[in-house]
Amino acid sequence: MDHFKIESIQTDNILPPKFKLRSDIGDLKELKASVIAKGLLQPLVVRPIKDKFEVVAGHRRFVVLKELGWKTIPVNIVDVDDKTALELSLTENIQRQSLDPIDEARAFKLYILEKEYGAASELAERISKSPSFITARTRLLGLPEELLTRVKTRRLGVSHAEEIARLMSKEKGEKQVEQAKELAEQVEKTGLRVEHVAKAVTAIKQGLPVSHAVEFATSFPEFTNYPKKSPERYNVIEVSRERILLTLQQALNKIDDALRYLSDTEAQVWIKRVRYPLHELIGEAQKVQKEQSK
Repeated sequence: MDHFKIESIQTDNILPPKFKLRSDIGDLKELKASVIAKGLLQPLVVRPIKDKFEVVAGHRRFVVLKELGWKTIPVNIVDVDDKTALELSLTENIQRQSLDPIDEARAFKLYILEKEYGAASELAERISKSPSFITARTRLLGLPEELLTRVKTRRLGVSHAEEIARLMSKEKGEKQVEQAKELAEQVEKTGLRVEHVAKAVTAIKQGLPVSHAVEFATSFPEFTNYPKKSPERYNVIEVSRERILLTLQQALNKIDDALRYLSDTEAQVWIKRVRYPLHELIGEAQKVQKEQSK
């Protein structure tokens, strides 16, 4: 890529970018006020296209300068192909954190799938992000439109949305869409943490209804072996047994934590009269569960 010195060119000779990464140019009032007060702090990046120049980076600045009536604009001219132009535009916007997550996801999809410029690993290297970041972002596009709107309006956090998106397959089945919407509602109403959403998604994929999966994730955050899905339908009896056993185990853990604050004599009483019988009960529950699961 060849770089040239910064120079001023006629505004009428500058074209909008080929790759418009934003679905909405956004509110330009603050940027316009800054340009009026301080001038243009950073030149546009443009590339030669026939007898004109095309914006590579700085689309919003270009729009503001045109609205303000600038006749010439300082630019940095770079001679690059489409692939590099898209990489430069993405890099600048990500560094400035000026794209919303959905626009980022669509730009990544454009690069990887539509233009086939390279794999997620190559794009990640170009924009100084991890491949997992690229994958998680593009997965968002599998969500129903209603949830994409919530992410754009910040009603649903992007990290929460990335976890919920793991529920979706390429086919976007009706059941998956409803599960995603229901889990998003739970996030909005109860303020579920991202790690709880991740565990709930795993449980849902293994066959639990959304409400039960959320209960497991929040009540037993250390529990990862969620009851498996029945070959024919959700097995209520199996999950009920699992919940009972987990409740007993949680009670035993809390007793052990509390025993630290008792005197030796008091602790011995609790161990003999409460903890030991509870431990025995858990053993019996595990035995019954194992027998009835055969």
